[in-house]
Amino acid sequence: MEAEQVRSLIGEFVCALRERNFWTDGEGAVADRVRGGEVGETAEDFCAWIELILLPHVAAALAATQRPEPVKGFGTAALEALGNDPANAGLLRLAHEIEQALQRDGNPGPLDEALLRAESSEEAADAFYSLFANTRLIVPLATNEAGQPVQDDEQLFSPLTVTLDDIEYLPVFDSEERLRDWAGETVLHTRMSGMALAVTLESTGTVHVVLNPGSGCEKVFVPDELASLRSQLTKVGDDLWLCPPGNVAPEAVQALCSGLAGLPQLQSAHLAVRLAESADGAGLLLLAFRTRPEADEALVERVSALCTEALGGFHLELLFNGRDPLAEDVASAVPAFYAVV
Repeated sequence: MEAEQVRSLIGEFVCALRERNFWTDGEGAVADRVRGGEVGETAEDFCAWIELILLPHVAAALAATQRPEPVKGFGTAALEALGNDPANAGLLRLAHEIEQALQRDGNPGPLDEALLRAESSEEAADAFYSLFANTRLIVPLATNEAGQPVQDDEQLFSPLTVTLDDIEYLPVFDSEERLRDWAGETVLHTRMSGMALAVTLESTGTVHVVLNPGSGCEKVFVPDELASLRSQLTKVGDDLWLCPPGNVAPEAVQALCSGLAGLPQLQSAHLAVRLAESADGAGLLLLAFRTRPEADEALVERVSALCTEALGGFHLELLFNGRDPLAEDVASAVPAFYAVV
């Protein structure tokens, strides 16, 4: 939510406080206490805190064209100051909306940060697209009158789309909080990686995907961009599709390379992501290794330990030539990130 919209919500709240005769201008001893951080649980102190602390905080963010930093506990503070009188239900509801708005996007996620960097260079843009392709997204579903997902004979699911100016948009999100912020309520949804979504939409050809609408850090993917994502897929065998590992930090790969450098029996290492869903959205990394003929079980154990140390936050599947049927296929399809010259 934009800072100006937050300020509008706060303005509505202040007007409602005035109508209920709660509002008092912060001055004198009340102002001194509030400025000193000693805010009590009275309506007078609460209103003075809004006037002296919160409003300047939001105004400064607006002047700098930034969103305000999150302010937690606003709804609880309002309840303590105003009391749980049914006549104050509207005020408390507004306070809860303000707290949600001030918390929203206070901590940008990896996609937000990658999107902000994307215009700086071609490499940064590629990194954003790769990260989007490998991020497990939340996709709202279309439902019927009974609240059940709409299905047909050709699709496993029907995503919820919005049509504006004759263009069909599909909103997707990187968190359930952002989905609720956009929809105003809990919405039936499914999860899939950005790459899987691009593949699913291949038959439509006209749908635009909107990442995190309403968050202040939106991105619209036109059909050509989705087609470009699909072009990064590599098929290995009959049922294995690979895509670039965009959600792996370069520092983690470098740390792994440093460890592998001490293993002379290793010839090369190849990293990719299996196009499939995982329980926590981290993705399933495939690491294929080419080894020298004299490689033994000790090498496998050492490589496994290094991979777990460097990439322990991911689901890993290690493939070694001579041991795993897919190892050579994956190594042939994916360029090496480490190789002995």
